[in-house]
Amino acid sequence: MRGAVDRASANKLSGCAKTALHYNAHIGPWGAGDMDEDWETQAGQHMMWNGVFGALLFMNDWEYMGGSRVEFFKNKSLPVLEGLLDWWKCYLVKVPCSPAGAANCPGEGGYRYDDAKDAVNEGTKTVNSQLALAFVARLADVLKRLPDGTTASSPIAADIAAHLAPFDTAECVSPTTAGKNETVWVTSENETIARSSQFAMYPFFPTEFLSTATATKQQLATAQTSARVYCDLSGGRPVESFPATVAAGGGLSDIAWTPEDVVAGMKAHMKVHFGPNLLCDTNGGGIENVGMSRAVSEMLLSAPSGKYITLFPFWPKKEPASFGGLMAKGGFRLWANYSGATAAGATAGATAAGVVASPVRLESIAGAMAVLVNPWPGHNVTIAVASNTAGAEDSKGSTVPVVAWTTTPAGRAFSFVTSVGSAYTIQKAGATAQATGSASAADDRTTDAAGVDAAVACTMFGANDCSACLAANDTRPIWASPCVFLSGPSEAGARCQPSKWWFPPYNAAALYPKVHACASCSQPAATCPVLTPPVPPESVCPVKKLCVVEMQSACGAMQSDNSACIACMKAHSAVLTSDGCTTDGVMAFCAKSFA
Repeated sequence: MRGAVDRASANKLSGCAKTALHYNAHIGPWGAGDMDEDWETQAGQHMMWNGVFGALLFMNDWEYMGGSRVEFFKNKSLPVLEGLLDWWKCYLVKVPCSPAGAANCPGEGGYRYDDAKDAVNEGTKTVNSQLALAFVARLADVLKRLPDGTTASSPIAADIAAHLAPFDTAECVSPTTAGKNETVWVTSENETIARSSQFAMYPFFPTEFLSTATATKQQLATAQTSARVYCDLSGGRPVESFPATVAAGGGLSDIAWTPEDVVAGMKAHMKVHFGPNLLCDTNGGGIENVGMSRAVSEMLLSAPSGKYITLFPFWPKKEPASFGGLMAKGGFRLWANYSGATAAGATAGATAAGVVASPVRLESIAGAMAVLVNPWPGHNVTIAVASNTAGAEDSKGSTVPVVAWTTTPAGRAFSFVTSVGSAYTIQKAGATAQATGSASAADDRTTDAAGVDAAVACTMFGANDCSACLAANDTRPIWASPCVFLSGPSEAGARCQPSKWWFPPYNAAALYPKVHACASCSQPAATCPVLTPPVPPESVCPVKKLCVVEMQSACGAMQSDNSACIACMKAHSAVLTSDGCTTDGVMAFCAKSFA
């Protein structure tokens, strides 16, 4: 039956697991060909990625609702997602490539997975459709980092994620600068820019596989340039051009759309395409007409890939704005106000960036750790419980400590523990060195320059003397090796970036007492020299909040057994009290976070 999840089509592929699922029809408003029809002659419309498109709702449900939906994810969402991945495991073609690790031969082992027969839209035949690659990458990414309380992460997902064919690019003449070429994505392998479209933006939206928190600088620049080349914001279609443009952000391409451009495009677009019922119609299918409200939401509030929350990340500086009750990934709702007024005392024609009003309100749905990019750079914050539900761990009016300060691509961020059903007011406080800093300097998040990551490690927990910490710990001669393998029980043999030791939980010496430094990533860890890790910075710097992070590392896997978690906390508390943490405080954190 067309339009239904089909196991029969999946079983026509040799080697497919019985659990494999395939949505054999076009997800648009009309029927399309299934696998009984000949792909070569295009008797039907063969968009193999439609099943994953439909499953985005399941992925978003988990990411937005957090731990409050673990049982639903485990019993409803997970079987669908795993079935879809089982189908792709048989449909993707494993082809040899070299050299391993090159742009066109990702991962190790000298092979990659190609989407050999697919379509970008109706009536096309493509290899490595950008849409399919983005959807499969998103699916694999979710299944390789499953939430606690479900199952172990999928080895199939990890294999596909590491070896999926890359997004293809092409060069075009800059639309704004004479004599300059720009790099843009194309909609399939070896496709031309003339035959490509805004569908090349699918890695950012609607799949959300990439974000400003996870993409490399090169990927961000390419996406921002692609949005400018393909997305006609004032009159083009589909409407999903708007959220795709916003998701890619700005600042890394000299022709990127600005927030002001997006707002102007929205106004012009609505004049032409919005009907009296406030729904957009651009002569496309239903899915191609959605996304305007999503773009506005993401301009006001974003939690890219669920890594951290940022307020007004892509909003015009001069425009005042406010929002209330918007959802952020991780299980949070937020309320905030932004002033775009001209700064008092500014010279004629000069305006300053608007100010986020204090306080900001955050409501926790899942009781997860909240990580918020500081709305007031250079200033500390105070956090208080505004309201809570019956049985919540915290009490109304009580203050909540900042667990850690970290550096993100969007600026300095602070984290704090939340309880299910509680709301918090976050207020601007006095200036502090901890809150000072701009976007992360860790180049393109694929490599780690010496000194950068040590600086993050020395400041993220509030060290009083960061310069002394860096001087004592930033030599790191052992990191000359291109591949480093941890020795600990939960990541035995796993590859990590050279800087990984500096970040929790990897800097827990009890879990990872040594590392293997290898000359190449294909070399087995056991054959590499065993080196003693350098002293983690927090052992040198006067860190006061390390106990919380250390407890998450040592005992966080015991979430389903509170008594075991408390016992684990007690076992570690003797070491931690020397860093200024009390046994009672550690146990209270454990009981609150993992009950």
